[in-house]
Amino acid sequence: MNKPVVVSDEVPVAPVLVPDVTSGPIAGTAGAAPAYIVLAGISLSHFLNDTMQSLIASIYPILKDNYALDFAQIGLITLAFQFTASLLQPVVGYFTDRKAQPFSLAIGMGSTFFGLLLLSIAQRYPVILVAAALVGLGSAVFHPESARIARLASGGRYGFAQSVFQLGGSFGTSMGPVLAALIVVPFGQPSIAWFSSIAFLAIVILWRIGVWYRPQIAAKKFAAVERHPDAPRIRRVRMRFDGCELPGRDLRPVPKPNPPQNDDRHKRDRGKPGDAWLTERHNDQCRQHRAHRGTETATELKH
Repeated sequence: MNKPVVVSDEVPVAPVLVPDVTSGPIAGTAGAAPAYIVLAGISLSHFLNDTMQSLIASIYPILKDNYALDFAQIGLITLAFQFTASLLQPVVGYFTDRKAQPFSLAIGMGSTFFGLLLLSIAQRYPVILVAAALVGLGSAVFHPESARIARLASGGRYGFAQSVFQLGGSFGTSMGPVLAALIVVPFGQPSIAWFSSIAFLAIVILWRIGVWYRPQIAAKKFAAVERHPDAPRIRRVRMRFDGCELPGRDLRPVPKPNPPQNDDRHKRDRGKPGDAWLTERHNDQCRQHRAHRGTETATELKH
């Protein structure tokens, strides 16, 4: 017989308290105010970096006239510049994700510094290619780590921090051609060395940002993650696979057993890999578990 289901109208008298997820060491900088000085410094550095990066394309007409370059040679200069500036960024980001380098920004800007000096005195086409590659290398080192610093200094206002960071870069890209027309065109190729003073200013700013960034890395590395008091313990976790609920067990990794070779019941599994044998054995356990539960249910209904 079907038994009636009684739904209780009892209302809990005690309020349910939800802990604040933004408190504690897990929250990081989400509850802190943005570091406006760091944001302004990293945005200014982005402005200086992209100003020097856009300078390369702005002096193509001067290089073409001075060295009688054709469009294929101009394209190779662009390839050398973009190969280091763009294609190396994921590589740099991969390594800095594994181990953050607080002073890599200043070191990368040093590559741009020497690239501009080399470009101002270059008299041969291969030297121009090397100078363009050095300038691009500084950009590849700058962007991944500077974006991380902008997020770290955001204080949880990630959209605001990213917009301030991108503002400096966009403004610098627009100022590069203007400065090339005002300085490089009237004074010639040697005046490119004047832009190395911009790189030196960026090195000073980025070094100071690295001093601020270094303790942030150490705090994040050694911060202990507190366990929530209501979190389930490892031995209390119950697993469910393909509709089969198994009793709680230790979730630590267990070495996979090899399928038996002499058991006739498993002769059909000799040609299968270990994972396939384990899957079929698990399915057998599930079927036995369902049959056992069905027997218990039938016994209860008889009584």
